[in-house]
Amino acid sequence: MLRRFPPRAAEWGRNAGFALIIVLWTLVLIGFIVAHMTASGRTEVRIAGNLVANSAAQAAADGAIFEAIFNLSDPQPDQRWPADGTPRRVAVGNSQVILRVEDEAFWINPSTA
Repeated sequence: MLRRFPPRAAEWGRNAGFALIIVLWTLVLIGFIVAHMTASGRTEVRIAGNLVANSAAQAAADGAIFEAIFNLSDPQPDQRWPADGTPRRVAVGNSQVILRVEDEAFWINPSTA
């Protein structure tokens, strides 16, 4: 005796292909998560680059100030930088800094005026 089973499609009815739709939507969701993580990683790399550049600029500015102080306190008067406001190019590491040294003795102190 041979039994005939009804086709599966007839049993499924409206649920046919439901698992396929779930799998496809899961893949779309995973794709969005990967895209978000990639964009977030790029942003973090840019932020880190900005922090490095900011630190290098701060160190170059500090180095230029220290070099100006060193050259203003040179014991040989002919080697001292004059405080006349002329711009000077100073190389600090890989950075080029332009600084001016000005005399501020002519400013009026409001506390003593």
